[in-house]
Amino acid sequence: MLFSSGLGIDISDSSIRLARVSYVGSVLETKQIELPAGLVVDDTVVDPAGVKKVLDDQYFSTHKSWHRLPAVLIIPDSRVFDVTMGAEKFTDLELQRQIPIPVREAVVSKLIGSSEVQAVDKTVLESFLKTVESTSVLLRGAEQRATSVGRFMVNFKDKHQDTQFQAAIGAAQRAAHPWRYKHSTNFLSSYASQK
Repeated sequence: MLFSSGLGIDISDSSIRLARVSYVGSVLETKQIELPAGLVVDDTVVDPAGVKKVLDDQYFSTHKSWHRLPAVLIIPDSRVFDVTMGAEKFTDLELQRQIPIPVREAVVSKLIGSSEVQAVDKTVLESFLKTVESTSVLLRGAEQRATSVGRFMVNFKDKHQDTQFQAAIGAAQRAAHPWRYKHSTNFLSSYASQK
């Protein structure tokens, strides 16, 4: 899929917002799917199979022609710890002083060439990743919601005014252009390297 579109997936306690952006940067589709109560609680997916079923039934089943559509999953800001370390290289002990969860239970993503670090609880990340397992998407990333919104502001602010889909559109842009954002923080690549 050299010239493809990308899909952004933004899961919250009450809904899933999806956006598809073309390779050339136009928003092809946005969709909001309401979630039954109890599948996602406090920005954590408590029933990944239930969320996956909603996605399959209400979105992927109508897009069966997609095979390995590039996608980026958004992790809620409330579940990500942003810190700036004193230096580009640091120890686990130095990081532990900055985040409220044990480093051994965190997935840490570092912005290349910077002292900016993001951490997310591994179980929270896994709960989100399970929602898209065995679907037609090729997951290229998992990133903080604020990162996706920032990308939207840079690339789409003047083109698309629907603010409820900002994060999904920003994530879809990353999915469609993975090489452009390869130095950005990405929990998926950090998670894969920790396995």
